[in-house]
Amino acid sequence: ADILPVLSVAFPNVAKGMSIFTAALSSGTGIVNVLKGAVSGLWTVLSAHPILAVVAAVGLGNRTCKYLHYIAEHQDVAELVAVVDIDETRFDQVKGKFSLSPESCFKTLEEIADSGIEVDACIIGTPDIHHYEMTLKSLHYGWHVLLEKPMAQTQAECEEIARVSKQTGKLVSICYVLRYHP
Repeated sequence: ADILPVLSVAFPNVAKGMSIFTAALSSGTGIVNVLKGAVSGLWTVLSAHPILAVVAAVGLGNRTCKYLHYIAEHQDVAELVAVVDIDETRFDQVKGKFSLSPESCFKTLEEIADSGIEVDACIIGTPDIHHYEMTLKSLHYGWHVLLEKPMAQTQAECEEIARVSKQTGKLVSICYVLRYHP
């Protein structure tokens, strides 16, 4: 329930769906009925008010491209508007798939921020040593962050990310998807 106020600002339709789930769970109904009701309620909310997140991808390596594959298949949920990588040869692999112009391909986060392109969230899949710096910059630009693990290199860096996330009201979600990857 503590996350609902943050979700309601960032993603109001998801927060409404979570409220339905929380209410169903606290009603004392069996878990199967709770899940059926929650999924049904969440689907009703989301289908009536589709979520469209405007996304930038930072680091076009293997992991980030897995997320971009999802975005390509679910363009009703998210739209890729910009990419960042220090290796410009990687831009070609996404430009055609997402109809990105060369003006949407950048070598730094600062270039996206200065471009005027509106971004809601970013996916950070850079080498691990850059996670802390890229995440703090993204939060200060006002973007939510989907961050590949590890969150950072030290506990102090992790705590700083958490503090800045709370301060800016922007969400940081850490990915542990390879736990289920064949």
